[in-house]
Amino acid sequence: MKASEFKSNLKEIKNQLQGLTLQFCQPKSFIPHKSLKSFGEAVLEAEKRYNGFFINWVWTTDGLKYIGGFEELKAMLTMGIVTGVSFKAEYVPADFAEYMRLEGGLD
Repeated sequence: MKASEFKSNLKEIKNQLQGLTLQFCQPKSFIPHKSLKSFGEAVLEAEKRYNGFFINWVWTTDGLKYIGGFEELKAMLTMGIVTGVSFKAEYVPADFAEYMRLEGGLD
């Protein structure tokens, strides 16, 4: 999803994210954040380089869960079983031609 949509979804659940471990993954780095402020600053910095933001996985009292999106995350946060959330930022090519150029297929 785009950065603006990602940030608006985070704003909706920011109170429920307090006190959880928030991992922010970028190519070549996995950084855990204990505060919403440091996590927010990392998102703003990543927005300069990447255009795709995703939920990687969720740590729960029942183990690691892979989820489909923010609606499922909101439901899990409401149940109170979440202990941490991993988010990911990466560059997503706009079309197939750009993907091929990035992968070196059109050299």
